[in-house]
Amino acid sequence: MKTLSPNAALCLRKLPAKTLYHLHTAYLFSCSDLEAIVIAPFIFALLASQAAPLLSMGDPPCSMPILLRVPQMIIWSWSGLLLFNLHNQRHRQSVEEDAVNKPWRPIPSGRLTSEQATVVLLCLYPLNFIVSLAVGGLVPLAVVTTFSVWNNEFQDRSGGFLKNLHNGMGITAFLAGPLEIATGNSIFGGQATAAGWLGVIAMTITCTIHVQDLRDMEGDAVAGKRTIPILMGEMNARLFVALGVAFWSAFGCWFWDTWMEGILMAGLGLTLISNMVGIRTRAGDRLSYRLWAPWLLALALLPYMKSLRWGQ
Repeated sequence: MKTLSPNAALCLRKLPAKTLYHLHTAYLFSCSDLEAIVIAPFIFALLASQAAPLLSMGDPPCSMPILLRVPQMIIWSWSGLLLFNLHNQRHRQSVEEDAVNKPWRPIPSGRLTSEQATVVLLCLYPLNFIVSLAVGGLVPLAVVTTFSVWNNEFQDRSGGFLKNLHNGMGITAFLAGPLEIATGNSIFGGQATAAGWLGVIAMTITCTIHVQDLRDMEGDAVAGKRTIPILMGEMNARLFVALGVAFWSAFGCWFWDTWMEGILMAGLGLTLISNMVGIRTRAGDRLSYRLWAPWLLALALLPYMKSLRWGQ
């Protein structure tokens, strides 16, 4: 019986530690966005799938099938997020900014080089495609990939409304993928109600996502970034977000006829508007962005709230 050489045995002993090291590196690439891009869409898909008939996506999945799909939803979201972050963090300008603001990220901390990150990125394309073929969410993956390339490789400094549109389409695709996996059906199935509603969510994000840019207007101005608050002026940008929150909240309630069920969402929206307009400090702006995410999730889940009323 052949025995392993000392070098081979040493490599095997180091394998668990190396695996954990590389997994931690992947986590560091994406940890800043896990809450918004993995956890929130997972919650959305889990609940919205119970409103599948209202969304023209078939019958609501039973408990056991949807539990079995939980790892698939998380892997799909995380692999898409990793692809976006690899595109975003591998460029020289991003590395220089991260060295100052986020030195723990993998490239500025020396865990891997920009060239190695590019190799990982190229390997991730076919892997993500195979994952989507196996579990679903192929069209949303195509949208995520397209906007990852466009936003980071060609239009990184476009700024303004175009940046908002990129965010709107990209974040909505991260909602659509797990929803397709949870229900086992395409958002374009039936009467395409799900696609129409997610289109509304994309426009909502496009009109309000610059709430995140209020937190660092000074830094963005120094870096030469063309964000909505810089282009429109701070107060105009605040009013634009406030009007967007009010309009899309009302539109969502009209779309689903959920005026009573939308009370929680409306309350979150009113709190967001009051904080953003009333507390015009950078600390207040950071709180506004934290309030924006639960308001958006509550808005996106209006069909689920309606399904509770009708038992559908």
